[in-house]
Amino acid sequence: MPTARQPDPEPFQRLPELLALARYPNVAVKMSAVPALSRRKYPFADLWPFLHRLIAEFGPDRLMWGSDWTRVESLFSFEDGLHYLRDTNELSAAEKEKMLGGTLKRVFRWNP
Repeated sequence: MPTARQPDPEPFQRLPELLALARYPNVAVKMSAVPALSRRKYPFADLWPFLHRLIAEFGPDRLMWGSDWTRVESLFSFEDGLHYLRDTNELSAAEKEKMLGGTLKRVFRWNP
């Protein structure tokens, strides 16, 4: 099981609680293991209505991709867990750049 608690019957039923935090400008979201919430195989098309809501509320400047690979490796490949975001037409190149590293660098003041 990929979580420490029993999963909710509807994967995104608690999304409104997360979206409510968007009103605080200092809150950023690490989007780890999101494909684990999908009921479909790669490219996890059923995630996008929820991801668009997340992006609309927080904006790509406050969203960071994460793999959480050791917790979900039995559910999907690392590649699929990255490529659903990297290779989608649902996001612009600028949004992808922010969510796949730009936001993390800014939030953590990381200059490799």
